[in-house]
Amino acid sequence: MPGNSDDRICAVILAGGEGSRFGRLKQIEPVGETCLLGIVVSSALHCAEFENVVLVLGAGADMVKGALGGIIDDNRLEVIINDNYTNGMSTSIRAGLEAAQRNEYDAVVFLLGDMPMIDAGLLDAMIARYRSSDRSLCYVRANGRTGHPIIVRKDHFDAFMNIEGDIGGREIVRENIESALEIDIDDEGIDHQLDINNAEDMKAYLSLCRGRNAT
Repeated sequence: MPGNSDDRICAVILAGGEGSRFGRLKQIEPVGETCLLGIVVSSALHCAEFENVVLVLGAGADMVKGALGGIIDDNRLEVIINDNYTNGMSTSIRAGLEAAQRNEYDAVVFLLGDMPMIDAGLLDAMIARYRSSDRSLCYVRANGRTGHPIIVRKDHFDAFMNIEGDIGGREIVRENIESALEIDIDDEGIDHQLDINNAEDMKAYLSLCRGRNAT
């Protein structure tokens, strides 16, 4: 059996930012009966492969928890407060990995709290590919670019713990590309990679939601 087949996997959702480019706390932007972050959290909780979902909050943590409503009480959800969020995404990565290491997970799937189109179906398919391989990193590639999510086996936890500033893990993936499994999702729809950075992105997302609901 491949080396990853029995890995214990958790999700780490990075949602500690202030939304400076958006102009306000985008995690709590209303989407239907929930909020932007609620869509991401719900998708992760609907992925049966995750034993646990670690949600890393920072800016406006109390408001964000309130906006999430009842989902905050799901027994698979562990909420971590990153008090150092002003020092960049790397601090949320470390906070999430510390939680994963405490619970002795073999791998984590990093999700961004402002990428709501990454659904449970994509997560299930990606983890299935990871489990059938012996690679220690797994990432999606869309429109010729390294995208999200990223699966990281514990071999690379130390490298991710040493990231500094407001950056994620793409550089580590590039440096270890021989250990990485690439999953090309161009044929499955580039919409998966929609990143909500500003009001125009939010309008585009809501438009996509209306289009899907109409079909």
